[in-house]
Amino acid sequence: LDNVVYRAGFLPSRKLARQFIRQNHFIVNDRRVNIPSYIVKRGDVIRVKESSKENEYVKDAPRRADQRGIPEWLIFDKERLEVKVQDKPTKEHIPIQITEQLVVGLYSK
Repeated sequence: LDNVVYRAGFLPSRKLARQFIRQNHFIVNDRRVNIPSYIVKRGDVIRVKESSKENEYVKDAPRRADQRGIPEWLIFDKERLEVKVQDKPTKEHIPIQITEQLVVGLYSK
């Protein structure tokens, strides 16, 4: 959940995303979720609580989303301040080149 909140542009850092989730600023599928590691699924809708929409960081979300860009696996509604998980992210969605075999080799030592 914290990664989706960050990647959608709601907040400028993952650390801040985790903090806001812990403080109950976000709702997933009309249910309060305050666990940053919550696993979102295809079709989940994450939105900002009404009482949190006046927060400075949240107000700046549409501009931040335009600047950073929204991943193609998310659909961001700027007016309603909500994001829908359209698909699971795949390896092709990662913006940096990663060689998995090197990671496996490092952790197998």
